Amino acid sequence: MARVNRWLFLLAMLMMKSTWAQPGEMGMLDNDKIRALRVAFITEQLDLSSEEAERFWPVHNAFHKQMRELQEERRALMVEVKEGDLSEAQMEANIQKSFTLEEKSIELKRKYHESFKKILSLEKVAALYGAEMEFQRRVLEELHKRKMRRE
Repeated sequence: MARVNRWLFLLAMLMMKSTWAQPGEMGMLDNDKIRALRVAFITEQLDLSSEEAERFWPVHNAFHKQMRELQEERRALMVEVKEGDLSEAQMEANIQKSFTLEEKSIELKRKYHESFKKILSLEKVAALYGAEMEFQRRVLEELHKRKMRRE
């Protein structure tokens, strides 16, 4: 229970306006702040020891970096398709490349799953996946709230 209260206090403090970047065009949150929140949230949810955290975070950060690169590449392909300035052959090629990138994403998840299991118990690895989804849900919820306040 004390752990939950500590997390709620940390979350409340970090969600204050001074912690978030000034909303831009899309009301986006500062990526560095989001990363710091993610680290705090996952560390708390997984109840990582200092030794586990020391070994886990470099691997997790490498995983997220590679996943972001794949997502950015896929997003760029789909923007080209959406803009509609491509021939049908180019559109099809971009869509197929997008599928390939999704497959690479799955392969990367499998690879890092094995790496995570070498550092954490399977129970904590499973909790990691749930914590990642919950964190993403909370960030999206905060973005939605910000959008609603602006309207």
